[in-house]
Amino acid sequence: MSGARLLAAVFLAASVFATARAQDGRAERGRTADADACFVKAEELFGRGSYDAAAGLYKKAALLRPDYAPTHNGVCVSLYDLGQLEGAARACGRALDLQPGLPPARRNLGRVLQGLGRLEEAVEQFGQPVGL
Repeated sequence: MSGARLLAAVFLAASVFATARAQDGRAERGRTADADACFVKAEELFGRGSYDAAAGLYKKAALLRPDYAPTHNGVCVSLYDLGQLEGAARACGRALDLQPGLPPARRNLGRVLQGLGRLEEAVEQFGQPVGL
């Protein structure tokens, strides 16, 4: 392959790569916007006592934006209010894995553990300092 053809191939590959990255960026922004919309709607439903519907939207938001701790905390409180304590504990644990100093998740995990009868662990969660 001549030098000119090789250079043209490199520029073409770079152009394709840049276009793909730009499309990925737009897709990521779209997923974030969708996750935010789900989260806002879930908060609204939760406030009205529609815990099952809220849990579904919090879960959808968590799938779209898995690194956002408040969505996992939302799953936790919704499942807690539905009596699904094991699932609530997992969701709170995920929220705290992502953001260890998230005060609502720490408090909610304590409530969940208390509901599960794991009182020593609950007391430990309630006694954790919160990072503000």
